[in-house]
Formats: sequence, structure tokens, C-alpha cells
Amino acid sequence: MVAQKNINQALSEEIKTLKAENIEMQKEIRSIKNQNMIREQEAKTNNVVPVGMKNTIDEQKTCLPELKNKTDKVLNYIDFSIRPSDYKVRIINMNKENSPILVTFQTQQQKLSVLSKRREKGKIISNDCGLEGPSPIFVNEDLTSEQRRLFRSARTLREKDYQYVWVKGGRVFVRRSGSEDVVRVRTDEDIQRLCET
Repeated sequence: MVAQKNINQALSEEIKTLKAENIEMQKEIRSIKNQNMIREQEAKTNNVVPVGMKNTIDEQKTCLPELKNKTDKVLNYIDFSIRPSDYKVRIINMNKENSPILVTFQTQQQKLSVLSKRREKGKIISNDCGLEGPSPIFVNEDLTSEQRRLFRSARTLREKDYQYVWVKGGRVFVRRSGSEDVVRVRTDEDIQRLCET
């Protein structure tokens, strides 16, 4: 009986130790994932993704200059002047009709200027740019898949009276009203916590 009690106590201690190690490993994994996500997002600091510019699969495969021409029209429409050699375009998802285009600028300042000009201009409709349409064109920051997922989740906070949900610099932010503090959303736990308040 005493021997069994000692075995149970030893096993109980080992379980406590393993649980503590597991918690520490989970923290370390979260930290590594976060560092990896930051590195991934930093690689996208000069990118924007115009969504809504119509393109065909044939254009994607053979007419990169045509896609660049369409991008030029959108940039001209928002009054952003840039030399064509200062940015590159490529299709994000080949073999998919109307796939978003990835636009990579030489500097982050150019990207920020494009986003600022787009906000100043307001809604962009393809016809207004001289493109096929009418369809809305959105110029978004290029986000990692995790940040994109987090942003989509954060948008559900609008149901909880958060008026503003946005992305800036690859980071997700929310604000309940114009007079309240801005809150950065880093994890799903942040969203859950905000839902409960």
C-alpha cells in the first residue's frame, strides 16, 4: 500500500513537471510563430494588392505588360505618379480568372504614398480608370495568410459595436468609436477578449 502511494506521488510529480514543460513549450512555439510572422510581413512591406482589376488567364500567362498598363491606369487615377521601372507586377494566383495582382514598389514610402492617395481619392471604380467594368477596385496592403485571417476575424468585432477595423503596416487595429483608444489585435485571444468587453 505504501509502495503504491509512493508510485502515485512520483507519477503525480512527473505529471506536474510535464505540464509545466508543456506550457513553456507552447509559449516558445507561440513566440517562434510570432517571430516568423513578423519576418514574413516585413518581406511584404513594399507590396500592395489591387483587387478587382479584371484579367484573363491568357493575359496572366502572356501579357505582363498589359497588367502593368492596367496598374498604371489605377495609379494615374489616384494621382500617383511613378516611373514604370520603379515597381513590378505579378499575378498572385495563376490560372484563376481575375486573380489579384501583386505590385511591389522599390521603397516602402512609395507603397505608403499609394495607400494614402487611394484613401484621399475614395472609391475606385474600374470604368473611371479606363478599365473594363464597372467594378470596384480595392488597393490593399499585402498581408501574410495569418494576418489576413486575423483581419477577417477582427472584422466580426463590428457586430460588437467596434466601428473601425483596419490594417496599417501589416498590423490589425480596432477602435470602438472615434474618441476611444486604438487597440492592436495580435491574436485570436485578443479578439475573444474584445468580444467579451
